[in-house]
Amino acid sequence: MGLQSVLKDFKLSAVLTAIGELILGTFLILNPAASQFALCTLIGIAILIYGMLSIITYVRNHERYWDHARLLFGISALVLGIALLVNPGFLFSFTGTMLGFFIVISACSEIRRSLTLKEFGFIQWWTALLIGILFVCLGVSLILFPGFYGSLFMQFIGVFLLIEAVSDLLTIHRISEFAKNGTYNIVIRY
Repeated sequence: MGLQSVLKDFKLSAVLTAIGELILGTFLILNPAASQFALCTLIGIAILIYGMLSIITYVRNHERYWDHARLLFGISALVLGIALLVNPGFLFSFTGTMLGFFIVISACSEIRRSLTLKEFGFIQWWTALLIGILFVCLGVSLILFPGFYGSLFMQFIGVFLLIEAVSDLLTIHRISEFAKNGTYNIVIRY
């Protein structure tokens, strides 16, 4: 297999990947709610299948192995999978809410540290206070509006995919130019 053939296969694969990234990225940006719904549904199906397989494995092997944890995990996964299929937005709202609580707790610690810095006479203590207050606001908004941030997260992934696709296409273009001009010194070892 010659270098031209390897480059041609690489180019085709990279172009198809970039096109897929462009399509998926555009969909995520333009329709984040449907993207969230699809993602939560897929995760729900995967967790549901895992739960069923864990329960089946336990039922088949429970006489030989004392693996009651597998049954417990299987039942828990089954319930979580069903919950995600019944309410696909649950995953993003739950994750957003938990993240919000974590941010609020961390920000309160930052505010407390800023007041300690003030007591010790640090001049820039107020910057830590300001950052803490801003993060408290962010955390509270995550707790109150977790769905908004889920959509924003899907759009962020979409933008990242678009950037990745453009980068891939530019790399393909450069490699094609090198191959056309014969300015490559690539050693391929099998």
